[in-house]
Amino acid sequence: MDGYFSKLDTISKTHPDTRLRHLTFNIIEMRKSGWKTRQEVKDSDESMSSVVRQRATEWAIAQADFQRKEDERTKKDAAKSKKLVGGKTSKEQAKKADAKGVAHKEAAAAKQSADVTVAALSEEQLGTIESLAKSTMTEYAQNFLSEDEVVAQVESIKEEYSQAPTCGLSNFFCSMVHHSVSNNKRTKERELFPQLVRLLQKHGIVKKEALQQAFVKFMDAAVATEMWVDVPKLWSNLGDILSKCIADELVDFDVIILMMGPICNEEDYLEVAPEFVNSTLQVLDERGYDEFDGDKASRVVWTLQKAYNKGKKTKKPARPSSIADLMTALEKVGAQ
Repeated sequence: MDGYFSKLDTISKTHPDTRLRHLTFNIIEMRKSGWKTRQEVKDSDESMSSVVRQRATEWAIAQADFQRKEDERTKKDAAKSKKLVGGKTSKEQAKKADAKGVAHKEAAAAKQSADVTVAALSEEQLGTIESLAKSTMTEYAQNFLSEDEVVAQVESIKEEYSQAPTCGLSNFFCSMVHHSVSNNKRTKERELFPQLVRLLQKHGIVKKEALQQAFVKFMDAAVATEMWVDVPKLWSNLGDILSKCIADELVDFDVIILMMGPICNEEDYLEVAPEFVNSTLQVLDERGYDEFDGDKASRVVWTLQKAYNKGKKTKKPARPSSIADLMTALEKVGAQ
């Protein structure tokens, strides 16, 4: 029997088919756990809510580090823009520098106002938020809840968890994302998710930061439970929601980089990163996304390159000129 499982172990590490590798890995994992299914192990160990809670602090640290690097980059760009040209500062360069300075201040103010404290919410509260999110999404999709009722319901959640409002809402939307993408048949939920977010942003109930936290928390949970094995179309489903939120400016394009963090931290799952990103980019391209930023796209490729190089010094990649260029660059990194 050990000989068979030795062969399965080799297949789980070397076979070119990603799904087959994960399936064989699951068989090996089940044997080690006494032939318990992943669901049985998860039920006796940690729920999705507890995984989210444990990793939220890690996300906050990663977010702070990302923001620090963004601040440094912005300052360097501003300094370059203010170089003297013929003894005088170019008005156009100064204008660009001022615009970047304003954007930097707005981002800093937004980050300062965002509450990422998770200790204030108990396991019971997180479980309640998860249940409310799923029921709200389902009832809204089935027209059992009007827009006014949805607004009132989410406002009540924000008030009830006022000690950590951003955390409460980010967990609420994380559970909504999980509910929408974990079942291929929930097409209507995925279609209505951006619409629901726009409605709540219009009423000033949810900010962009809370929604971005929700997507990153979802990715944390997905990686912790290898959700793509049980839901083969996970990345396609997630890309459908995420691309619409990016196109409608409900979240920043940079959220892709933040979501890559949990994947890139796990060496065994690096191959999943291009699948996730390209699923999102493909839908954006189909929707005619015209806000493409080559600098941000370059940072997406760079993030994946650094993960594959295990923290070694990595040369910054060329600036992609389109979504197609970015997808090609990611595939090349994954093929190395």
